Amino acid sequence: MALTGCSLSVPLLGGEKMSLSIEDIIYPGYEKVIQGQGMTNAKGRRSDLRATFLVQFPVELTDQQRSEVYTILQHCTYH
Repeated sequence: MALTGCSLSVPLLGGEKMSLSIEDIIYPGYEKVIQGQGMTNAKGRRSDLRATFLVQFPVELTDQQRSEVYTILQHCTYH
């Protein structure tokens, strides 16, 4: 999911849930800002909710998994 994007159900502060679709590559410490869903500020307006992701990558891969990852990533361009 971290490399391919995903859809998540995010619990909001008021108790409701929001569906969140992420197209980016998610890395440890990745932050997604959800506008207007944070705490109410002194002016009575809702601030932004910031979700920080904790991502764990596998420590070991089988030969087949390693081959599949290589095949996927060999066409990527790094800047």
